Amino acid sequence: MIHPRKRRPPIGSSPADRRGCTLASEVVQVEGGGLAGEHARGRLVEQRLVARAPPDAEDDGGWRAAMASKYATVSGFVKLLTAVIAFEANAEGRQVLAAMQRLPDALAYRSRHHPVTVLPLRLIDPLVVTGPWKRLAFGHPARTDNLLDRNAYVSCVLEQFHRHLKRREIYAPASSRWRDPDAQLLKGAAWAAVKDSVLTDLGLPEDPAGLLAEHAERLDRAYRVVRAGLAANTSVTIDDDGKIHVVSVKAIDEPPSLIDLRKRVEAMMPRADISEAVVEVLGWCPKFMEASISIAGTGPHLDDLDISVAACLTAQALNITYGPIAVKGVPALERHRLGYVDHTYLRADNYGAANPHLIAKQTGIAFAQALGGGLVAAIDGMRDLADALRGSAEEA
Repeated sequence: MIHPRKRRPPIGSSPADRRGCTLASEVVQVEGGGLAGEHARGRLVEQRLVARAPPDAEDDGGWRAAMASKYATVSGFVKLLTAVIAFEANAEGRQVLAAMQRLPDALAYRSRHHPVTVLPLRLIDPLVVTGPWKRLAFGHPARTDNLLDRNAYVSCVLEQFHRHLKRREIYAPASSRWRDPDAQLLKGAAWAAVKDSVLTDLGLPEDPAGLLAEHAERLDRAYRVVRAGLAANTSVTIDDDGKIHVVSVKAIDEPPSLIDLRKRVEAMMPRADISEAVVEVLGWCPKFMEASISIAGTGPHLDDLDISVAACLTAQALNITYGPIAVKGVPALERHRLGYVDHTYLRADNYGAANPHLIAKQTGIAFAQALGGGLVAAIDGMRDLADALRGSAEEA
């Protein structure tokens, strides 16, 4: 039996390689020539392959040096990535992909004349080392021994590989998410068969030259308008490197009247649970419950059905289960009762039949009319008058 210390362990047996194997197994599983679970593994590539920096990161080398210090974390992964997944690239990403594919051989190189933390230039592509990476990879002042820093070079290639992968300039043909977007475009007879209808639906011309020229002209005008206003705008400056700097906006103090108004509004808000408010509204508008038809086609027949419906609507509005609002010993709020009501009465067709009665009731509230009718649609915190609901209210 050969003692492990007397021979170099194969790839995959060292701690660093095991980390790479584990990460590679999470990123890709080749099954019948395809990649399974690309979405989850894509997130792992973005989160664990490289430490991303903001696009406008200053050229101080700080985050890049920190990234280069994590070489041991990615070294095993680098050896396996291009061997496990077949990548291809377009013209923009071809050089970076080639550098990525050469990394395993470069990292396996050993020499008695220099430490393993440097690599000879003949094993790498120096053209992929750009911008602030040059200082870390080639040294400052630049080295003269035809060597460069291994950790900085690997991190540089990984950072650019990740960037091109996100842009799909490097892609995995066998993946459904990370494949070449152009490969999904219709071509030949398939495109000719649907071209006219697609262009009509999208409102696009067959020849894009005129459309692109129009957009280029609009962009040029916008740039000229911005440039004309910069001279008089003291809050914006452009340095010698072309970077735009905007003066930070100071917060405006709230006037005493606004603070007083906020306190008055908070004091006027009713101290009631959401479910209690729903029950009260259902009491104002009994036609809402009358429109609740069961799956069997019968009308409401359960005692205190409005309480059960209010509890279910509250749970849905708060995005919680029925467990927190169920109450043992109260028939209308028993857990099995809420589940039955949800399944039997809370359906889209019942909502459609009941909502016009609520809207019609709201039109008689003077305060709602003072706010524009109260027919408001809210999406992601943005509110707007819902004209479609206004039409339903008028019909009701």
